[in-house]
Amino acid sequence: MKPVTIDQHESTTMNNVALRALIILAIPFIAFAVCLSLGMMTGVFAVLLISFIGFVILGPKLLADFRELHDQKLYSDILKSEKPISVHKAHEVIRYFNATVLRIDSRKGVIQVMVNGDKYTMNVYPDTNAKFKQTAKV
Repeated sequence: MKPVTIDQHESTTMNNVALRALIILAIPFIAFAVCLSLGMMTGVFAVLLISFIGFVILGPKLLADFRELHDQKLYSDILKSEKPISVHKAHEVIRYFNATVLRIDSRKGVIQVMVNGDKYTMNVYPDTNAKFKQTAKV
């Protein structure tokens, strides 16, 4: 699956992934109904066994696609919004996009980053439960 850029509209990609998952999930139910209507109980058990094994193998892949698209949408929304976020969340966004940090203004709580040639500004507030607290007095 090709990575989605920040400027693309993610809804079509999410719809494609959802449709693919729906089709994959519907196949065993259709086979189960056909075997049950024809009275083949061994076919019913075979379909249940094969679908269980298939879901164990394909399930994590389907969930990974959904998780990847959800993370892409979440982090791009955070990057585009002007709402203040925690320093930890800003660090996650920077690492996710492998962004270049252009400027950090600690007095105003602003971090400017560059992602794919576009500049974005993140307003941050300090973490209250950070491991390291600033103790130096000015």
